[in-house]
Amino acid sequence: MGIYDILSNLAETYEKLEEGFYSYGDYPAPEKLIRNDPYISISTFNGLIDIIMELDEFLGGSRVTREIIELIEEDSAISNLVNFDEQDHASERINQDIEAYDENLGPTQENASQQAHEIKSELLDVAMEDIRRLMEEILPSLIR
Repeated sequence: MGIYDILSNLAETYEKLEEGFYSYGDYPAPEKLIRNDPYISISTFNGLIDIIMELDEFLGGSRVTREIIELIEEDSAISNLVNFDEQDHASERINQDIEAYDENLGPTQENASQQAHEIKSELLDVAMEDIRRLMEEILPSLIR
């Protein structure tokens, strides 16, 4: 694949990431705001990783691609946020709670959902600056 195709795929993936990470403020100041509850599909995120690896190989290990790889590699703040599944986490918590049956099921579900949401919020707080750096500085410099 040539550089044009790689950058074209990157631009398409960037748009998907932008939709998942950002919302827009109200008119007349339509500023981009990072969502409180961002959602990026695993396939989109894995696609980004594949594109960046291919670009890195094409460019022979550039500083920019290395910087992106550090931001999105496994166990990075962004990767941890994208890969965290609130529903799975809440389900696991419910299944582990011995008292989660009969009359205690409702409160247990609420607590598990609340804990999962709090974890995702913490992951977002940790990833916020990396998201800004990736989405507002580094990737735009490659596709624009």
